[in-house]
Formats: sequence, structure tokens, C-alpha cells
Amino acid sequence: MVATSILVLSVITTPCRATWVADFDSGVGGVVEAMVEYDGSLYAGGQFDSSPDSPVAFVSRWTDLDWEIVGVSLEAAGGVDDFVYDLAVYEGDLYVAGRFHYINSQEFNHIAKYDGTNWSSLDGGMNGDVIALAVYNGELYAGGVFTTAGEVSAHYIAKWNGASWSSVGDGLNERVWIMEVFDGKLYAGGVFTLAGNNPAERVASWDGTEWAPLGSGVDNYVHSMTVWNDQLVVGGRFTTAGENPAGRTALWDGGGWTPMGTLNDRPYSLHTYRGKVVAGGQFTIADGLPMSHVARWNGAGWEAMESGIDGPVSELITLGDDLIVGGRFSSASGLPAANIVRWVESPSDVGDSWTFGTAMVAYPNPVVSGALRLALPQASQGDGRLALFDVSGRTATVRDFSAGEAIEVDTSDLPAGVYSVVWSRVAQTPIVTKVVVTR
Repeated sequence: MVATSILVLSVITTPCRATWVADFDSGVGGVVEAMVEYDGSLYAGGQFDSSPDSPVAFVSRWTDLDWEIVGVSLEAAGGVDDFVYDLAVYEGDLYVAGRFHYINSQEFNHIAKYDGTNWSSLDGGMNGDVIALAVYNGELYAGGVFTTAGEVSAHYIAKWNGASWSSVGDGLNERVWIMEVFDGKLYAGGVFTLAGNNPAERVASWDGTEWAPLGSGVDNYVHSMTVWNDQLVVGGRFTTAGENPAGRTALWDGGGWTPMGTLNDRPYSLHTYRGKVVAGGQFTIADGLPMSHVARWNGAGWEAMESGIDGPVSELITLGDDLIVGGRFSSASGLPAANIVRWVESPSDVGDSWTFGTAMVAYPNPVVSGALRLALPQASQGDGRLALFDVSGRTATVRDFSAGEAIEVDTSDLPAGVYSVVWSRVAQTPIVTKVVVTR
């Protein structure tokens, strides 16, 4: 049964702020290690085999209502049989990488292609775990803990052209944790100290022909990368980047290293979202302040995202306007969230035509039952129209109101989920907030 939620608009001046939203059913029963948007849906991979409400395997699709096992054959048990480390989209297909050997009882060996219906092998896969995937110069690159790809000798990194594997120069001498494309090159980070048989301390670039170090590199493992403001952001266990002290994150501009604040432990994931770098990982303190497992870099320092998350964060991606966070946790700022949660911000932060800022504020959010109150600024009073839109952009409900009229909308017939609530008036830019209706 869907809980009844009443929308009540009142005129107060509470400022808007971003917030955590738990709208992924009951989440998943284990760590979320990888996420990607494919064919209009969110796919998640990791080490999970059940959720409180619906069974899932090591890779699953969010249907906007619940989790669905990906590509399970009716004739064979199980789907993917072990840990999934990464997901990527290449030439219109979903690629899954990890520790697994079998899918639906067929042997794949650490990497597989899914076309939305069927699984395909990539020439027999690898002889060890595939941890990272990236698309560069029209080919799919795979990094990890292997020395052969198909029948090809490939030391810890290989590339797939859609039909066969090739080595990437002379490869690396140890595992790859992460890859990123920046400034026309592929960057790899991990445990290695040699790239193409030349010194490269834990991070190196590949230009399609040869490997190159990033100065003197970093002094410990690299786990994460993202591109921000024409620079490569690198995160890991290190405390030195080049010749500079670095608190587990640093910026590479193509010629040198610059430190960026201090985290007290490693960031497993870095992601650029709305003009800022978001870090998620094992850390609990950033720049000397409590920031539990997630924080964002504003160009000058790390800032908190409410009170953070109660366990390690493994993955960060953008889905639509929102940031999706995965890992091994049970709550975000006190909101129950089983290993996956959504961070919702105002559209005005990225210059959308809808305004937010000092506009509407919805509270409490999510709504379990009872009234959801919306705060409006003085300038938005008067005759207007209230509309709710679901995550697909479909109109869920719409109603016109007169000045002074109590504005209440019964949402008891709406499915549980996230809704955009839009208040519009003649000759004014519409204002918007997001709310969650839960069962």
C-alpha cells in the first residue's frame, strides 16, 4: 500500500539545501562497487546476493521500482557468480568486469559483454581479475591482475577492439586499480612501479604508442581518478605527489603535481559533479574536519555533504541531475540506505531554467506518511500551478490554485519514487524541488 502524502504550501523563508534521498527500494544486501547508466537504466555491480525485498545477483538493474537480476537464463542457475569490480558501455553494449568465472553456468573468465538480452565471451577472457575498464581511441581497455587476455600476453592491461585482444605496449609490472582519459591520453593508476619497462610510480599515461610517467609519480597506491577544471585528479593511499606533500589526493596538470587538501584515509572513488570534485572512500576526516566517507572539493578546500555516510564509499556516478553513491553502508545522514543512496541538489547550481536557492524547500524528505510541507519565498505567492513529474518526466499530477487558497495535493495514488515538484506562475520562472513518496 502506498502511504498517503499531503503537499501543503506555506510562506516561510527557509533556505534550500541539498540532501540525501533513499529511493532504491531497500537497497542491496552487500557492497556496491560499480555503477553505470546503460540503455536508460542504472546498473549496479559488486558483491551482493540478496536484498531484503527482492533477490539480486552480482550485477543488477534498477527498474525505478525494484532491482532486477541482469541476464539470468531460465535454463541455468544464477547470473554472474562472483564479485563485479567495474561496468562500462562500449559500442552500445554493457561490459562487466570482475572476479567471476561463470555466468549462467557458462565460462567467461573475469569479463563479459551483455547486449541487453544475451551474454558473450571476449575470446575466453583473462587469467586473473579485471578491476578497471575505460574506453579510449575507439577501443575498450581492461586493467587488473592478469598476464594473458584471450591468447595474448598482456601484463596487467589489455585492449579490445570488438573482436580480439591486444597488448598495450609492454604493459605494467603490477596491478591496475583505475583508468581515466584526460588530455588525449589514457591514464592508469594502481600498484605498479614500471610502465613499458620504464619507471612510473603508481601512475602512468599511454598516448596510443608509448607509456610515460607523471613526473616522479606518487609514493603509494592509486585507487581513483577524475577530470576536473582541465586537470587530472588522482586519489589513493599516497602522502607525496611528485616532490610535494599530498594528503591522499593531488592534481596533475600535464606537467606537474599540486596537492589538494588532506584526507585521513584513501578515497576509493573520485567523481566530478556540478563543478566540484566529490570524493568517497575510507576517510572520516577532511582538512581536519569530520567528513564521514564522502566530501566535495570546491577549489579551495573540502566541504561536508550533510553529516556524510556511515560506511566506506566505493563508487560515485551522475544519473540525470543527481549523484548516486554506492558502497558498504547502512545510512546517509541518519537516513536508512542499504549500500546505495541518491544526493539531490538544486538545479540552479548548474544554471538550469528552473530556480531553487531561496525558493521551495520540502520537509520532511522523504515522506513516509502524513504531510509534506513546502516553503515558498514571498515573490512566489499568488495564483499558480503545482505539478509533479516522475523520474521519466511524465506528469503525475497537476492542479491550479488561487491566491490565498490552501494548497494540498493527495499523492496516495502515486507509486513510490522520486518526484520533481514544480510551482509555476504567469511571467515567472518556475521553481522546483524534489520529493520522495515511500510506501
